[in-house]
Amino acid sequence: MTMLGIVRFAGKWVFYYIVVPLVRYIPVSIAYKLATILGVINYYLFKENRKIIRQNMKEVLKGKSDREIEKLVKLNFINHAKANVEIILLPKIDEKLLAQRLDFHGFENIEEALKRGRGIIFSLGHMGIYYLAGAITNMKGCVMNDIAQDVAQLKAGRIEKKMLMKKLDTYKKVISGKIIHKDKQLDLLLEIIRILKKNEGISLFIDAKPNQNDPVIEFLGKKTYISSGTVAIAMRTGCAIIPNVTLRMPGNRWYIRAEKSVEITKPGNVEEDLKKALIKCTTFLEKYILEYPEQWHHWRVFHQRWVRDE
Repeated sequence: MTMLGIVRFAGKWVFYYIVVPLVRYIPVSIAYKLATILGVINYYLFKENRKIIRQNMKEVLKGKSDREIEKLVKLNFINHAKANVEIILLPKIDEKLLAQRLDFHGFENIEEALKRGRGIIFSLGHMGIYYLAGAITNMKGCVMNDIAQDVAQLKAGRIEKKMLMKKLDTYKKVISGKIIHKDKQLDLLLEIIRILKKNEGISLFIDAKPNQNDPVIEFLGKKTYISSGTVAIAMRTGCAIIPNVTLRMPGNRWYIRAEKSVEITKPGNVEEDLKKALIKCTTFLEKYILEYPEQWHHWRVFHQRWVRDE
């Protein structure tokens, strides 16, 4: 192991064995300051990630200077660290903390969708406070469920797996629904349908890893494969699709916006109908990525979804 590798391993060890136990006992404001320090350290340690994020931001944010881009790259590392710390904060969330930090816009759209009785798919991006959003929505009255990989099957080191298990265990305790594994596609689909039949909510990420059968859509100025599961399931079940954005605002306040349900046209050309609904969801997400680029966690993988010209 190289010296840099040793330093990275030591950093992960400190985070899991020192920071994680400490965060639950300190004020939220201090936890965020600690996360900022961790983010800056990671910015300097992870050169390859820094390079990829920088290149992808330059491809999309063409009006930004090199100096502005570099500032956004560093802020992206800081926001990523804050997201990792936020999952540990979940047990501390109560009505008092929400009153201090939360701005939730559009919950009436969630209530209206629940009246239909067919469940809700929340179309999300990996932005800002997405770890917190499901727990907060659950607290406000919509039973939430989530999808996760089976950590045991991941190719990751021992500490990375422990960190992921800690996140899942913490999240599982603060939602009324369940966490289901996405490794078996048929079982996953059947479980999602059961959840929606109970008129519950489930978070699906529109910027999740797609496959080659997913449609190509213009996204952030690039022809990009976009995961179509969100719309495909809604077309099959009749559930509501609510585009949702989750952001971290100045002062580390929490902002959630739930839009009105996306209307899916009556079946005609299924492929075209699916694509139109997907574009509505991606357009909503794209608007906020361009406004808050430092808060989108997928800059480091965005280029892997592009359709490159031959």
